[in-house]
Amino acid sequence: MKVHGIRPLNTEDALGFRQVWEEIERTYLGECDTFVVHNVPFDRSCLQHSAELYRIHLPELKWICSLQMARNIYSFGCNSLDYLCEQLGIEQGTHHSTGDDMEMCAKLYLKELESVEQFYCKYHK
Repeated sequence: MKVHGIRPLNTEDALGFRQVWEEIERTYLGECDTFVVHNVPFDRSCLQHSAELYRIHLPELKWICSLQMARNIYSFGCNSLDYLCEQLGIEQGTHHSTGDDMEMCAKLYLKELESVEQFYCKYHK
């Protein structure tokens, strides 16, 4: 609650983890087994702990970390998702709002790929 400002009232009508995971499996995992997140160790551990709690078997997943990519590509003093988006001109939503953070992370990842491509093209002609 201190970090995200989420209170029990905000989640009382939300789907449970099992229902959300079943939707993710049904909708995405048949086509893609890669998660792009901004802090792989944190997100992977949250997913693993939740799966253990609900006794859900997770398939083998691949993970891409936009935080690690940012640290390798840019030389900003801060690499938080909201700061990177601000520096790179990526439209921001509400930080720590799940949907907004997912969209910001996706846009950041695409910008990182673009930066890598530009670097490669500049030095490998």
